[in-house]
Amino acid sequence: KKREDLKKRRDLKQETKCDVFISIHQNMFPQSKCFGAQIWHSSNDVSKKLADNIQESLKETVKDNNKRVSKPAGDSYLILRDNYEGASVLVECGFLSNPEEEQKLRTEEHQNLIVQGIFLGIEKYFEEINKQNS
Repeated sequence: KKREDLKKRRDLKQETKCDVFISIHQNMFPQSKCFGAQIWHSSNDVSKKLADNIQESLKETVKDNNKRVSKPAGDSYLILRDNYEGASVLVECGFLSNPEEEQKLRTEEHQNLIVQGIFLGIEKYFEEINKQNS
């Protein structure tokens, strides 16, 4: 079911030819001490730029001492494994395997901070792209 959902998301990305594609998820890891948002990106430069901006904006809005940096997905994520030319990222909002973070992720306040961080990252990305193209 999960794989089917990811394939549908990837197909939607390709059909719409959107400027940015953001797939939002929650993370799980065997070690419960892991925390914080993690952004994965496709291999092209625009995806890295979008991922970096979202990762940094989430650090500013969530303020959870997250030291993570955006990472290329390589072959790890089906949804990012294609030759799509637009900016394409996967946002892992936090770790459900961390009991403290899971509780935060359930609150509207924390969800709003995540939304704000993603939005600000997108906004910064388009500002950079517009400067680059003018």
